[in-house]
Amino acid sequence: MKSRQFILYLALIFTILLAACGKTAVPTAPPTAQVPTVTPTAAGIVLGLQQRSEAGGYAFYTIPGFSIQTDREATIMVAPGGNVDEGPAIFMLGTVDPGTEAMTPMEILELFSQTIPFLTDNKQEVTIKGLAGATGDLVGMPENAHLMGRIGVIVPEAGQYFLVMGVSDEPRWEELAPYFDAVLNTTEFFAPAAATPAESPVPAALGIPEGYESYLSVNLMSPIQDAINILGEPYQKLEEHGYRGYLLQSTIYRFLVEETEIELIAERTGNVVYKAIKTIPEGTLPTAEQLEQVEAGMTLAEVNAILGSGYLLTEFVSEKDTSLRYSVHAYPGAAGEGQASVLFLEDDVVNKIMDLPGVDPLPYTDTIHPRIPLLLYPPTNSYQTVVLGNPDYNKFVNIPLGSTLADIKAVFGEPSRELKSSDTAAIKSTTYIYNSATAGEFGFKIKEPDPNGLLLQDKDGQLIHKYASYLKEDSNLRTRHILQVKKGMSLEQITRIMGGEGRIYENKYDDNGQELISYIWAGTQYSSTVSAVFKAGETTAMTINSSAQDDRYELNSRYEDYILILPAD
Repeated sequence: MKSRQFILYLALIFTILLAACGKTAVPTAPPTAQVPTVTPTAAGIVLGLQQRSEAGGYAFYTIPGFSIQTDREATIMVAPGGNVDEGPAIFMLGTVDPGTEAMTPMEILELFSQTIPFLTDNKQEVTIKGLAGATGDLVGMPENAHLMGRIGVIVPEAGQYFLVMGVSDEPRWEELAPYFDAVLNTTEFFAPAAATPAESPVPAALGIPEGYESYLSVNLMSPIQDAINILGEPYQKLEEHGYRGYLLQSTIYRFLVEETEIELIAERTGNVVYKAIKTIPEGTLPTAEQLEQVEAGMTLAEVNAILGSGYLLTEFVSEKDTSLRYSVHAYPGAAGEGQASVLFLEDDVVNKIMDLPGVDPLPYTDTIHPRIPLLLYPPTNSYQTVVLGNPDYNKFVNIPLGSTLADIKAVFGEPSRELKSSDTAAIKSTTYIYNSATAGEFGFKIKEPDPNGLLLQDKDGQLIHKYASYLKEDSNLRTRHILQVKKGMSLEQITRIMGGEGRIYENKYDDNGQELISYIWAGTQYSSTVSAVFKAGETTAMTINSSAQDDRYELNSRYEDYILILPAD
């Protein structure tokens, strides 16, 4: 995409710059006695949330409404209606090279200016928050004479420097200029993540999936369309989700990028509030003793020094205050071994857990911060053994709606009991109930003639509703699994989440004569069940029903408390 190409172009320019360090720098005049200090040039400029470039060693404040994309050390912010070719846009890049330790900011600016299609005018040395820097005005060359802008270089430490460029067409430069000054004036600096190899945003010890870089490029509170521009079109979109039970009318977006599963949630206005990667890398699982050394208030660099190579599992904002940004960095073991997970609020550790398969951590007692999400795998499923092993269920499945009582008796024999509808029922019927010798109860409702009835008038004497109950399935299904099933999913998708097929619980006509089929998955403990109702012939669930009234540990669980990891197709 164009923005990525432009960012990579900037990175290439800096590569050229680094290669030339100490060889082609243009000498500058000695600094003047009085060095000006840069300040925002317009009152009332309001910036957004702070974001960090760990690889670039800088933390900048976003511009409200601007789209944001990153590529390792580089960041681009583009104004609404703008583009990366002509702006209005601000480009930032941070880097470290010991070969530049003797270079001044002006020498770096001069060197960089030789490689871009602009003339640099009005160059001056400045001090920005106590740091040496240099700025200049950009004037477009003949091929882009309608463009203008500004450029700045800051040197936080010898050998580390930061470049920022603001570019726009002339009519909109007056609008962009004060934001350029404000971003330049408020950017903060720190030591870049030098341990990260240039070719990968995470240590090479991890088996990082191919789509991880694209995942990192998605920014919270940016428009979902920006994420789609990075990740491509989602393969699934699930609406009417209540983000963390609070931001109603949110939407779940699921992407597959280079075989990497990525999930985003956008609130109702379309801004991304949550992102998670669902293709888990493999590494070396830290020990419990190592995790014990991680303390509240530590930085990511300090945690990495203790636990080793990690990755960004999820990043999200608080549902009640979207200026609060949380992230979970995880340190995985081999496939299926689990991982250590550390929760950060902004840049500081606030909690930690060891997430091991089949082992519930201690009850969560932190009442201030959200739970650290646990990896979740599909529950066990006994459809192939218990359900299909029940001969009466197979008979039940093969009796279609519209059958007569004689058809049913030909298969099941005489019923165990009968149940007639009440005199006030809108549809008069008799239900014939059979108790299975294996396990289960099977009911068949036959419509009775009713001269005063208005519903299903063409179904007299026919089977209009059948059900199967109490088949004694064996499953460790819990609330955490039920939360993953959403209206609008296909039967195939629900089957993958539930670890296998669900049995037919009901098959009936509704009052309008529409055939409905309900599939159910039942847990052995906690009275956990989930059912999905489909209209005959349609592929997505119209209704999801569930119950887990005895699973008290998970009564307050939310969808975002778990990250479902599905087996490969």
